[in-house]
Amino acid sequence: MLLLATLSLCLSGLSAQTAALSEQDAVTLALAANPDLQVLRAGKVVAEAARLQARALANPGIKFGATDFATELNDPERKRNNVALTWAPPRIGQIALKTAMAQAGIDEAAADIHAAENRLAAEIRLLHRTLCLLDEQLQVGEAIAATRTRILHDVRLQVEAGVKSVLDRSAAEMALAEARQLVTQYRAERQLHALRLQQKTGMPLTQSLVVKSEADPFTLPQPAFHRDTLVAEATAQRAELTAQNARCRGAALAITEARREAYPWISNFQIIRRTRRVDSPGTWGFQVNVEIPVFSWWRNQPAAVPRAELNRCQLQTEALKARITAEVDELLARVNTAAGELAGYQQSIVQLSHHQIETAKAELTAGQADRVEPLLAEIRLLTVRQVYLAKLLEYRVLEAGIQQATGKV
Repeated sequence: MLLLATLSLCLSGLSAQTAALSEQDAVTLALAANPDLQVLRAGKVVAEAARLQARALANPGIKFGATDFATELNDPERKRNNVALTWAPPRIGQIALKTAMAQAGIDEAAADIHAAENRLAAEIRLLHRTLCLLDEQLQVGEAIAATRTRILHDVRLQVEAGVKSVLDRSAAEMALAEARQLVTQYRAERQLHALRLQQKTGMPLTQSLVVKSEADPFTLPQPAFHRDTLVAEATAQRAELTAQNARCRGAALAITEARREAYPWISNFQIIRRTRRVDSPGTWGFQVNVEIPVFSWWRNQPAAVPRAELNRCQLQTEALKARITAEVDELLARVNTAAGELAGYQQSIVQLSHHQIETAKAELTAGQADRVEPLLAEIRLLTVRQVYLAKLLEYRVLEAGIQQATGKV
């Protein structure tokens, strides 16, 4: 169709540019250059270091003591020294448990990174698609301004011939000024979005940014979204849920740790060496200290806090799933509505605009209209294209929103 062929001119022109930036390249650059992502990645490194620390054993110690000080001055040989090697052994399964808790922290940090990447990628896609559509809006706006210039020229000739009044000329001049102002507005908006994309991708701000798209973003969309599939993808891929599940796993492990600490365990183990003296030889021995957490049994309940935390975490998970489902439902309803509006606009208003151009040309040929009428019909068609592009941009925004809602980067 003529409209779609005209809209695809942006892509054909942009593809010829060697320095054109594709949408995927823009996402890749932004993910590599974003400082907030670098902070989150550094946080993951910290979590990985914590896992290594969780596997470390307690350090041993050396105790030194002496006995029989009262006889030291009279008979130093009766003095006895004690040297002990002490160590606090870990509880059974404690190292594996702490490692699993540290791994939950790593998984949460990785999920936070993925969520931030998902949000940034959606923002970059939106900026890139907006720039492509603004390039087309500029072309349409410049075409309108050029047609308005032709109209003003014809109106001036008609005023000189006495066919039209000075008011007609003034109206044509005003319409041309408005068309040029709209082009200026599009250029300023395009410059602002290009600046944002360059900042997000780390590109030089002095470079003139040219964008391209791998696919045709101007074709009439044919949405094939299925609600159950989108919800399933969102609940399976959303990094926020992955992070929440990691937090819940950590809370469950904290319950296990608290329960184990409620049982008696060796708090200290010593191997002792006593030096010899005059009337007795040196000896070896050992000592074991066992902690009996009776006060934890009586007053405190070590697992109460992590159990409550796990319950809260599970409720937060269900609430998050409900919010994600509601987000998908709203986006799906809006994108289907936008696609229907675009289809209706394409089939009715655009066709009527083409019909008006043909009618105006036929009337001009038959001498029933002046030269301005076909030009005004072209203006109406170009204005229709501007409205179509604005609606298409709204659809692309919703499309990027669905991609973000399903957790895709």
